[in-house]
Amino acid sequence: MLLVRSVHLAAFMLLFLGLTMRINGALANGILQSVVPDELRGRVMATYVFVYVGFTPFGSFIAGTVARFVGVQWAIFSGGVVMLAYSIWAFWKYPEVRAFCSRWQTPNPLKAMP
Repeated sequence: MLLVRSVHLAAFMLLFLGLTMRINGALANGILQSVVPDELRGRVMATYVFVYVGFTPFGSFIAGTVARFVGVQWAIFSGGVVMLAYSIWAFWKYPEVRAFCSRWQTPNPLKAMP
């Protein structure tokens, strides 16, 4: 193993990442349904499910191909790097993403103290 040398640590990390993936999916679904107008909700949810579920096999195929050539650890690592780079790019490129993120920031309780 390249990045994690302990099987127990890897299992814990996979459990944690799987749970956060489930929470992320539930939150994205809930936010999407609450933001979209009632008359468009069915169409938007159908498109969301198509993209979210329908493109997963393509990503798995690409990850498997990369893993075959460079190894599983490097395929997972490079996938993480690509997603991190994409999220930084989207945060920088689209100001509405920054505005949405700033709405969800919690206030600093230390600033309120005298």
